[in-house]
Amino acid sequence: MSGTDATIAGFPVVVRHLLAFGVRPWDPLTDRAIVAGVGATVEAPAGSVTAERHTGGRFSVRHRPGLPPSVVLRLADAEGRRQVVPRRLEVPIPTWDEVEAASTADEPSPRQWAHQVALFPGAAAATAAPATV
Repeated sequence: MSGTDATIAGFPVVVRHLLAFGVRPWDPLTDRAIVAGVGATVEAPAGSVTAERHTGGRFSVRHRPGLPPSVVLRLADAEGRRQVVPRRLEVPIPTWDEVEAASTADEPSPRQWAHQVALFPGAAAATAAPATV
């Protein structure tokens, strides 16, 4: 088992947080990560998973028992301002054994479950002064 040893209320525990998958919204026009203004919603199976937002604009889902084999994730403008074109994608979720084997390997590669998703500017996105639409 992997994890970090900790003590809670004087009792030793093993905290296990392994990544099921991660998503990094990316702007292909500027070749930079989108760090603000994007939200992630799991559409199917509804209520099965919650995507956690991290500083730097990344989203992650922690592995836990009972995860479905894949989820449909929707990335869109968090405030509904149409700054980015929404994307809907199906993300496969590895089994616990696959995640644990990768985390204990000599050279673990979390890139297997890290997805970089291109989000193009939406209808209301700001454009550079000389640009034409």
